Amino acid sequence: MGEIRKIIKFGKNSFVVTLPHSWVEKNNLKKGKEITISENQDSLILSLKKFTNEKRITINLDDKPLKLFNKELISYYLKNYNFIEIEGKNLLDKIEQIKIFQEKLSSV
Repeated sequence: MGEIRKIIKFGKNSFVVTLPHSWVEKNNLKKGKEITISENQDSLILSLKKFTNEKRITINLDDKPLKLFNKELISYYLKNYNFIEIEGKNLLDKIEQIKIFQEKLSSV
């Protein structure tokens, strides 16, 4: 049998159950990470969220000003794309500028 946890009332219509610290750490979960809850007769099953609808996009840098690329990257990021691939003939020439922009974006 597993650990016993108490149900906590949260607001008017919700309840909360805490997760074991060891399970959270083992699965590298952080605040905001999503998990799936499934029902099986009188049981609830918690599992890591699977990306069944992975959103992927490729941005081509050829003949594109870096400012336009940055806007595209932000747009796809805000649209919750799981994978954004960057390609182009002169990618290595712009890689430092892209890294700087990516660091700014990830620190927001």
